[in-house]
Amino acid sequence: MKIGQVEILDHHYELHATDGGRFVIYNEGEGELHERILGSGETLDAAREEAKRNIRKNRVKLQVRFITRGGEHGVVTGVHARNRTLLVRLDDQPHQIPRHRLEHELRPDIPQEALDRILAIGEEMSKLTEERMELFREHTFNVAAEVDRQLGKEGA
Repeated sequence: MKIGQVEILDHHYELHATDGGRFVIYNEGEGELHERILGSGETLDAAREEAKRNIRKNRVKLQVRFITRGGEHGVVTGVHARNRTLLVRLDDQPHQIPRHRLEHELRPDIPQEALDRILAIGEEMSKLTEERMELFREHTFNVAAEVDRQLGKEGA
């Protein structure tokens, strides 16, 4: 029977009590309860300690280096135990980034000339896109509105 929530390592988890008087802590979410169990014990402290050990054990420690398309140096240091986002340090600042946002990053051993060229092309593309937008703003018009305007003239 669910009796509340318990906070462990800055996250909230479901707290249950069994008919036998044991405390059981579950990961929140969908699925069978036996698949979501994090810890149990005769006392709340015992259940909390077991859950804390299991949460820490399930954390993945990594060191996957990469360079973003913007030229920032990053390293994936782990995977979040609950939501599976990647734990990343970008230029020594911690971030949690969804996996799909890091599917096309640069290898850390990219030659500096190639990285410089990629960044230069990116800057040039930004300038060209901006110039293109300005030209469109100056030289485009609403054809449908002009048609309606001319039809309105003829109808008068």
